[in-house]
Amino acid sequence: MRVSKTQEQPLVMSVSPPKSRIGFHPFRWMHQAFRALIFLVFFGILSVALWFVAASGLFTIPILSDLVYKAPVPTRRVVASENDSSTIAERFTIGFNGVDLKFTEAELTRRLQSEDDTVSQVVLVPEGMEYLRVFGPDDRFVLLFEATINAADGIQFDVTSMKLGAVSIPRFLQKSIATSVLAQTFGTEILLASTVKDVELRDGEIQFIIK
Repeated sequence: MRVSKTQEQPLVMSVSPPKSRIGFHPFRWMHQAFRALIFLVFFGILSVALWFVAASGLFTIPILSDLVYKAPVPTRRVVASENDSSTIAERFTIGFNGVDLKFTEAELTRRLQSEDDTVSQVVLVPEGMEYLRVFGPDDRFVLLFEATINAADGIQFDVTSMKLGAVSIPRFLQKSIATSVLAQTFGTEILLASTVKDVELRDGEIQFIIK
């Protein structure tokens, strides 16, 4: 049997590895980064909201409220005086510098408590006044603020601190809240009177001097 010198060579195919489809896609990367940013912003807002609710006492959140809620404590406890039916006009007295109007912190506390059933009190010291109000379900809402009081063609006051629970009230809300509280405490006719020329504060007492 004759064998041909030229035998057929086996067919060898060269197979190149497939090109990888994985690469840098800027638009896909930006989309994922944007989604992560949205998640972080949402998580941050939710965390702040939960902290505010728990720290202010608006709602009780298990564990978190125990960690962040702390009710503000007044300087001292004031016992309300006996009910006084006298009007503002009947309280005026003639002094050396004009007409005087005096209130003790016990009398002001009585005025506040007679308005509603909340626990309220006023502390008077030479540096200013302190107002406390406890209200809401289970007395969880505790509002405490301090203010200095003086007179220049009427009563002027400046809030130095205001808290609801452990949360400091924003400055732009303090004035309106304090105005409402002081009108309830002293009476609108006194708070808005332009004839008040001086205010004297002593421990436990305030005196308005009227022209």
